Amino acid sequence: MKTITKPVGTREEPVLGNIVFPVFESVDEAAEVYGQDVVLRLVNKAISQDLERVARENLKKEGDAKLTEDQVQAIVDAYRPGISTVKPSLKNFTKLAGEFASAGNFAALQEAYDKYNEEDVEAAFNYLKELKDAGKIQG
Repeated sequence: MKTITKPVGTREEPVLGNIVFPVFESVDEAAEVYGQDVVLRLVNKAISQDLERVARENLKKEGDAKLTEDQVQAIVDAYRPGISTVKPSLKNFTKLAGEFASAGNFAALQEAYDKYNEEDVEAAFNYLKELKDAGKIQG
């Protein structure tokens, strides 16, 4: 078992103190400390919360994107915790664009904004993501 020191606080007082927390390297290790029943309950609770979030996000879709309960059920059934993808949203695009701006890569930013204007935010995001994954974030 490893440990990590993290600041603990509130909104009013962000750091009340620095506390050491365990970081387990296996489920068996966690079960040795807390017991199998507790670890199983925590795993089920975490997975349940993830699945409810996935269902809620998909049930809230409106217009042409609206899904039936059967379609949402299929998404929930196919969902695997820990496997995530970044949804190309304006927020994600803006964050990624900020990284390119900080690196001074204004040519890539201009190209991304052209893609955004000509196509959509997904095309712009994917363009910058491909450059970042290829290590071409620097200008």
